[in-house]
Amino acid sequence: MNDAALVLNPYAKLVAERSGDSLAAVRVVAPIKGRHVTTTTFFRDDRRTVTEFLWGLVQGQPDLQPELDERELGDLVGAGLLVAPDAVPEMPRFSVPLAIAPEGEAALDESWMVHPDLRACSTQELPAVFAAGSVVQVPHLATRVSLPVWLDADTAAALTPGEAPRSLSPRQRSALRRAGVLVSAAEVAARRASSAELGVEPRARFAENAYWVVRGLIPGRFADALADHYRRVIAEGFMHFKDQITESVYSTRFVKHQEPVAVHVHGQLAALVSQIAGKPVKPSYAFVSSYEPGAELARHVDRAQCEYSLSLQVGYAPDRNLSEAWPIYLDTPAASQVPVSLRVGDALLYRGRQLPHYRYRLPEGHRSIHIFFHFVDQEFDAPLG
Repeated sequence: MNDAALVLNPYAKLVAERSGDSLAAVRVVAPIKGRHVTTTTFFRDDRRTVTEFLWGLVQGQPDLQPELDERELGDLVGAGLLVAPDAVPEMPRFSVPLAIAPEGEAALDESWMVHPDLRACSTQELPAVFAAGSVVQVPHLATRVSLPVWLDADTAAALTPGEAPRSLSPRQRSALRRAGVLVSAAEVAARRASSAELGVEPRARFAENAYWVVRGLIPGRFADALADHYRRVIAEGFMHFKDQITESVYSTRFVKHQEPVAVHVHGQLAALVSQIAGKPVKPSYAFVSSYEPGAELARHVDRAQCEYSLSLQVGYAPDRNLSEAWPIYLDTPAASQVPVSLRVGDALLYRGRQLPHYRYRLPEGHRSIHIFFHFVDQEFDAPLG
């Protein structure tokens, strides 16, 4: 092995483990491009040279690092610490670019205005994984969940909340309309009225059945951008891979706890969940899960941090329109094996600690991507993670 052709993985993390005052081991946690995040522990008693090499890295003293032989270099490559230059993982940047409308699409008349609650965002208030550029937050008129849209500087400069856009072509106006940036006065009034009534029927049904389906929680374009982002995150090796059998149920999926884009959306959903639940709630943690072909979800109930779970269908392959073919099943007080099918952008809110829930085998060749947003009662005082 040619160690001169290897470089340090910039995303690898080293954790020293001590026994009293002595170094006992060093743990390497690293994303491996084309695979997943791996965790490898090197114990000093068994691998003294490798452990001393890693300890030199931890201390920032490379001059104290010993020479490594072929086997030791291979072990560090296997752990993801050393990689070939063309195998260095790249952290994908999330964005929802404005899709310019195709030729021939009907032009908007002058009655359309910029969303009255549109807000420009500074780089400091957005997650580091968001792509650079001019970003505006567009609140959903009914749910009030704000979603980001990336604009070029000239388009952003032409937008003033509550006013007609300035100096934009018909195609640009149509694209802004599809992104929710342009709205009509009638639409604003109707959506805000429906927002005021949003919790009435859902709250009653949720109190009775302990679940409610929120159709169209996020627009399809945003769900598609999320799905594409998570596929790239998986390809670059930044998710953990879970492959296990529980009570004869095979579960294989890529997962990421507190993924930054999901966390950005999570806090905005608390008001909606509180409205449906009929009491104040707060976010506990978010969890991205991409199920692989053949995966199943064993029948179970959730832990204390998942009093209320909002399961969002982000993507489905090979065809996003087939997502309803893999329903989640709930055992409710009124009936068992209640199937709930979600389209991309839909979400299921349910009492995860009360209702046993499960999924049967995901067909071969199919993959399903979800974000699980978990919430607890406002007075919950245990750890949230």
